[in-house]
Amino acid sequence: MDLKEFLLPSRSIEVAITTEDENHKPAILRLKTVIETGYENGFFKIIAPMHHGRLYNFREDELLTITFTTQNDQKKDAFDIKCRVVSREHKGALYTITLRSTSEPQKVQRRQAFRVNIFNTYTFLYKDQQQQLVTKDISSTGLRGLTTMQMFKEDTFDIQFDGNTKDPTEIDPELYAQKVFTIKCRVIDCMPQVEIRRYMQRIQFVEMTASQSKYLIQYLYAKQAEIIFTEGSDTDQRAQMDQYFNAQNENVQVEDATTRRIQLISLISLFVFFFSIVFLLYAQPKPVYGLDRFFDYYRVQAWNSTYYLLALFSSITNIFIGIYGIILNSTKIKSQKDHFNRLLIVTLTLNFIFIIVLVYLFTTVPIFSSNKVY
Repeated sequence: MDLKEFLLPSRSIEVAITTEDENHKPAILRLKTVIETGYENGFFKIIAPMHHGRLYNFREDELLTITFTTQNDQKKDAFDIKCRVVSREHKGALYTITLRSTSEPQKVQRRQAFRVNIFNTYTFLYKDQQQQLVTKDISSTGLRGLTTMQMFKEDTFDIQFDGNTKDPTEIDPELYAQKVFTIKCRVIDCMPQVEIRRYMQRIQFVEMTASQSKYLIQYLYAKQAEIIFTEGSDTDQRAQMDQYFNAQNENVQVEDATTRRIQLISLISLFVFFFSIVFLLYAQPKPVYGLDRFFDYYRVQAWNSTYYLLALFSSITNIFIGIYGIILNSTKIKSQKDHFNRLLIVTLTLNFIFIIVLVYLFTTVPIFSSNKVY
């Protein structure tokens, strides 16, 4: 491909930059701009694009992806080309960026059809068990849907798809039967949705015939028309989906690292509380037995201040552990189904009571002075 024919002055292009989002994860920023100087010997110049009302600050030697389009035989194709920033120039009110191409153009695969927000429920067999998939949107190449169990990449299953949008009495029975067919699905990605205790599945349709693809696209256009011309249909579908998930009472456990950390903190708090009680028991004076008086044995009746301090310091430390666990737990309360860790709350309450007991003993018993009974 001769880039001189396509990277011409005043042509509109798209610039893709790899950045980081608020969670410090890779994200693609796409900006629109035009070409200032056409392609020549591997170099061309673009007008610096704007981002949020300001010029985007490119760094020299930064790697970019430029997307441009071609028109051939009434068909519009898009291509990507990798480029590096060579220099930045400022002439009057014009800011330009000089780029150098570093790769051959690669054709961009365009989506065959738009995605449509559709609430459908499909039952399928997965690992010899009946499972349910609730779709959020569907396109001609795949769908996004929610399940109650975790699936893995490259897993496959079959769903029975019904592409009819009219009653059987309104269309030819043979055509109606043709629009009901089996679609083979392949899992592309599985992402836990902690707030609703479900898994979001990205599904790709595979091994579809031309007629099946045609019926699927017709179905999507019909559903899109319903959303456009039927007032509130999309809102009704979203409300129906919310009602469906709120009605589910299954306790599907979707644990992440924070949840496991909270559980570990609650166990550590219980463990430290147990040792605090043991230290207090060891700090108490040893009992006087009747045989001691018979044999005229003098037993020291004094508190062990070392064990008392260990009980005090361990309980204070446990208070801070419990408070940290409660604060961490509060960040996970995002829905009515979420709750605080009960073991953590009980242990923290017992620690406060234990601290009160220790303070009471300190004010009423001479723990740090020797008290002998003869």
